[in-house]
Parts: sequence; structure tokens; C-alpha cells
Amino acid sequence: MTKKLLAALLVLALLAGACSAAMASGDSMLLEWNGFSVEWLRTSPTTYANGDVDITFYCRFINGTRHTMWLKVSDVTVDGVPVDGVGKTNIAPGTDSGADSSDYIFIKPLADSRSAGVNALCNARSVAMTLTLKDNDTYEEYCSQRVTLSLTNVPSFTPRAGGTTPRPTYGGTSYRALVKGDSGEAVRRMQQRLIDLGYLYDSADGKFGSKTAEAVREFSGANGLGASEIATPEMQEKLFSSSAKAVQEPWVPLTIRDGANGTWMKLKGDKIKFRVQVTNVSRNRTVKAFEIYMYAVDVWGDRIYGSDTVYYGTTTKKVAPGKTVYCDYFVMPNRSQINKVYVGVKKVVFTDGTIRENSSVDYTSWTLS
Repeated sequence: MTKKLLAALLVLALLAGACSAAMASGDSMLLEWNGFSVEWLRTSPTTYANGDVDITFYCRFINGTRHTMWLKVSDVTVDGVPVDGVGKTNIAPGTDSGADSSDYIFIKPLADSRSAGVNALCNARSVAMTLTLKDNDTYEEYCSQRVTLSLTNVPSFTPRAGGTTPRPTYGGTSYRALVKGDSGEAVRRMQQRLIDLGYLYDSADGKFGSKTAEAVREFSGANGLGASEIATPEMQEKLFSSSAKAVQEPWVPLTIRDGANGTWMKLKGDKIKFRVQVTNVSRNRTVKAFEIYMYAVDVWGDRIYGSDTVYYGTTTKKVAPGKTVYCDYFVMPNRSQINKVYVGVKKVVFTDGTIRENSSVDYTSWTLS
């Protein structure tokens, strides 16, 4: 065997062992990869008054990486019957949900084979699923593993009957519509899913308030359902599906929004100093420093300092998610020639040390009076 072939086989062996998971029914560690782990803590079946059922797997999530992670759950079967799986998104760096975690993944019947799925979940003895670990921002896949879990400790159960009269359902789904002012477990589960997907910052307290309504509206619009603050059954079916779209952030989430303020002052020696507001549109990442590009044009639209010349500078200032700050002042010459100033964000560094850079700068302009 040649040295090159031996080395290649060794690399493959190392890669195969890079992601480990629970392949036997007695294991509680579902997945481990380079400081990221998912530990299965307990299992809880839930039944609803309208006949819905699901099984929740409460897990301890530890993210020791420098990336925001997404744990995708797919290809789920319960005793051989296909069902739907819902994973967890936006697992931030430094996360450790603890030994008594309320974080979870869960499984539920498929919409197009609900009866078979309900029966399988109510009498579940074994669950098989594929767990895929991805970068939440870039969708890069780090590892994928098939796991099988024994549910012999979960007794058989039956869907609840009676209870409160469910609201009308739509489109063949079994969810009831939820509106502002509602409360309860259905609202809490919806809130937690909205938090996981990046639409809700608030806690999952089971109370459908204004922040939850705004999150429902934003999710519905982003997922092609029309912007509405009513959590319709169609909206919830989409929300808990594997095709639900999480919040998509720009590669560089620091931006100069329309209507942002720009302030300037005339200086001696035919100079000007200029600064603008920048906003962090990230849902969960804080910027600790950023680099701004700036140039100027005259009344003819010609660049004053040359076609390839920009002024640039770094502002060291923390910008939390959703916050707006001013960059540091730039001082530029030839004030008497300047008609417009163009400003854009080139790159940022996050508090975890990650650096992101725009391949091309999106400039916003101000006309100087």
C-alpha cells in the first residue's frame, strides 16, 4: 500500500469519526461535533383537545464552537411509520441550556398521513431520525448522523377528547387559529418556534401579546402566507414544518438604512468632517468594530479623489442586535468641491472574533447643502 493511499484512508477514518451520535437505544448523547453536543434528557408526549399529538425530546444543547448552529431533524420514522421532525435553529455560540433544559426537538404526524402518524406516536416504541448539523448563517453542513432511540419508557397514550371547542380549521390542517389575547400551551409552543427561527426576541410565556403578533406577521410574510398577525392553521403548519424559513440576515448585518442621519461640519483648510448612522440588523450577534468606506463627488458626478480612491476608517464601538450608532467622524479635503458624499459598510468583526467583509460596498449618498 502506498504512503499516499494510506494517508487518504487515514483522513477518511478521521472524518468518519468527527461526528458521533447515539446509534444504540440506551445512549443519551445524540450528537457530538467539535465542541457542539446534543444530550437527550427526557421525553414527553403531548395531546391536544382537537386530537393532535406530538412527542417532545427535551435536550441539553451545548455550542462550544464560534458559529451559530442549526440542528435539522429529517427522515423520521416511528416504528417504521414516517412522521415529521422539527429541529432547532439559532443555537448561539456559548449556549449551554443546562441539565434541566426546556429546549427541545419534537416529532408530529405528517399532514398527508395524519391518522397513521397519530396511531404510531400514541404507541411509539422506537424512533429513528437523521440529525444534521449546519451553520445557521451559511447553511454549510458539518455532519449528518442517523440515530435510533428506544421509547420503552414512554407509555402508550390516546389523543384527548373533549376539552374546549377548537376553532375552525382551514386547508385540511388540524391547528386552531391563534390571535392576540390568547394564552396557553399552543401559544407557548408557537412562541418557542418563532424564537428558534429568529422572529421573536421575547420569552415563550404562553401569552399572545404585541411582540408575538409582530413575529407572526413577519414570519407569515417571509414564508409567502401574507403579512397577518393572526396565527392561522396554515401559518402554524408551515411554522412547524421542516421547510419553514428562518430569518435571513445579510452576510454583513451592519447597514445604513434609508433615512439614516448623516452629520457634517466645515473645518479650516477647506476640509469637512462627516459621520453617519449605522444599524445592526442581526437578530443575535453583536458587532464590536466596523470599517466604513467613504468618497465624494463634485456637481458633475465625478469622483474628487480619483476613481479608485476611498477614505476608510475603523470605528471600535459595540452595536447590539437592532441598535443604531454613529460611526466615527471622517475628515476629507476639498470641501469646496464636494456636492455629494457616498458612505458604505465594508466589514465588521463580531464579539466572538468572526470577521465578515462585503465583496462590494453598498453606498448611500448625502447631498451637502
